[in-house]
Amino acid sequence: MKIRLYLFSISRLRLATVSLIALLLVACGGGGGETGGTTGGTTGDTTGGTSGGTSGITGGTDDVQASLDALNVDTTQTPRVNSSGDALPEDYTPLGSSETLLKRSELFVAGIARKDETSPVSLLKYVPATDGSGRMTNLAPNLDNTWAQSEVHAAIGGDVDGDGFDEVVVAWHDSTNMAINLKVFQDAAESYVETSESIITTADPDWMALATGDFNGDGTDQIAVAIVDDTAGNVTLYFLSASSSGTYAVENSSIKTWDAAVANSRLGIEMSTGRLDRDTGEELVVVINESFGQGRNSSPGDGISTYYIYDDQNAGYAQLASERIAALIDNSSYLGVVGTVALGDVDGDGMDEMLIAAMDSFPVECQD
Repeated sequence: MKIRLYLFSISRLRLATVSLIALLLVACGGGGGETGGTTGGTTGDTTGGTSGGTSGITGGTDDVQASLDALNVDTTQTPRVNSSGDALPEDYTPLGSSETLLKRSELFVAGIARKDETSPVSLLKYVPATDGSGRMTNLAPNLDNTWAQSEVHAAIGGDVDGDGFDEVVVAWHDSTNMAINLKVFQDAAESYVETSESIITTADPDWMALATGDFNGDGTDQIAVAIVDDTAGNVTLYFLSASSSGTYAVENSSIKTWDAAVANSRLGIEMSTGRLDRDTGEELVVVINESFGQGRNSSPGDGISTYYIYDDQNAGYAQLASERIAALIDNSSYLGVVGTVALGDVDGDGMDEMLIAAMDSFPVECQD
């Protein structure tokens, strides 16, 4: 039995958004005759009053610009620069493309039924109590769970429709037609309605994983599907594009494949998305794990864990960096045999850092 936990936001809470408020200062023309009060600001005639005629502000075709000019405000457009005076790129977006901040997450459980419930799929929300104990409540006890009955399945949260709240994306292996299927459960405000199923590709995978991220910076998350095939000896990553009907298809020009370095390896993939620079599109970090050989007590003998950093869609998902996971600790070198990755803004500078954890050997015995 496989139990998988997923953490993301789906309920439609009222969240904080960032707004920019512009204060426009508009100078008013001086008083004058009844007729001049309307026309004097533009014509500057004596009927309109000395102040209105001299300033020529009100009644013009560009009142705001005229007002700023009268206040000696320089409105000449200049390049945006950083603290060193270097020009920033056109797509520089320090707050990202999303308008939503301070999301609250729910827990999505697939593979086991809660006590007194029959469905193996639960969408759980933490409800705090005044005494600090709190409890978990199931927001959607009737979600379809047939997809979770597949031996190979995955789920993830992502704002795939750009409304500021996460939907649930699920994918699974359909052994009947040997294909990878995908569908989306809408958020709470849309009553968790399901989209039509999309057939992503034909495959007989040993494992799969999903990632979501705003790779093109349009404020809507895109979906990436990774397929692990030990028999073929490779891992394939598909980036998906959505149609107006809500179905998804593979972007053939963006497919990435990793081949096993050692024959008969067992492969795995970990993915995380985030903002590693200050443009609108998010980046994707992938860790490919490859284990091989035979250790004691049926553990793998050895392994290789390698990370890859890919730029956003606007940069063609270009590979920015790749390296075997390793560390130097107390003058001793350690090579990762299996690892994972997460992106998060650790230092609060508005950009994500890459956090990697790895084992340098496989355990060979169990201990109480």
